[in-house]
Amino acid sequence: MEGKTIQVEVQTDEGGLLQAEAGLEDMPQARMFGSRHAFKNYSAFVNPGSRSVRTIFHARGFEPHCQGATFSGCGQINPLKCDPLLETIGIGTRILLNGAEGYVLGTGTRSSRDKPNLSGFADMHHMTAEYMGGFVTGLGPECICSLAVPVPVISSTILEEIARRDREIALPVNDINTRTVIGQANYGDVWEDVDLEVEFDPQRCRGCKKCLVERACPMRAVRYDQEARVAIRDGLLCFHCGLCVTECPNGAFRCRLGALRMKTSSGSVRSVPVVLRQSDRLRAGKLSGELKRRILDGSFRMAPPIERIG
Repeated sequence: MEGKTIQVEVQTDEGGLLQAEAGLEDMPQARMFGSRHAFKNYSAFVNPGSRSVRTIFHARGFEPHCQGATFSGCGQINPLKCDPLLETIGIGTRILLNGAEGYVLGTGTRSSRDKPNLSGFADMHHMTAEYMGGFVTGLGPECICSLAVPVPVISSTILEEIARRDREIALPVNDINTRTVIGQANYGDVWEDVDLEVEFDPQRCRGCKKCLVERACPMRAVRYDQEARVAIRDGLLCFHCGLCVTECPNGAFRCRLGALRMKTSSGSVRSVPVVLRQSDRLRAGKLSGELKRRILDGSFRMAPPIERIG
């Protein structure tokens, strides 16, 4: 997707080895099929235990005693939140997948009525690299794909859901050790009065011999330049997850990430700072804005699904 080539090796059934260098433009057909995307929001996670935990829901070890929280979900602009009954989203719904026009195939793997998600596909030749990539977690890589889905307002249910703000959308808080809900917050805690973009100030970089951000960044968007003795950030790779903010001891990375106001079953409220975002609201807004532009200029044609799902 970045225009780079890869080395391809194929071993034949006779033991021979075929080798070639290939790029996307060498492939007449290249389609990406996504099996599980656009979850209807998700959950937040904390570690109330006494030991650090490695998990797919954190890029580093999850510090104990609820020292930090992570979460996923874009809140009020999530397409399945806006169309909870799947009145307009179904098989054949035209979408943008990583910037390219594609289609919904149906529900994704492990989709359920309470937590639906979508599968879809699109032509890779028309995709934009910044909307996709690999996110390295504490237990291996996760794939990033971005979907923009048009939701026509055809019912009062859809109108009410579109109008529902982040603070009105529940964000369950799970114990990372047991994967059970131990409190409730809302998406206003993490998306209202926060910074969507992480700012980087090279002047505040002190040239640490071992750059903690370079080692921690789940997108590998930060590298340390040995000659210049300064960190360099790749803006296209940056996911604005915010982990660099807590990792850099010199404050070269700045972003207000917010905090969960976790309400427990006893009625108490505990504030837990967000240390990692596993959804990029900034790019989600950019892609949805691109979809809106194409709809208005007529280059993207909305079409009803050929069959309902769910």
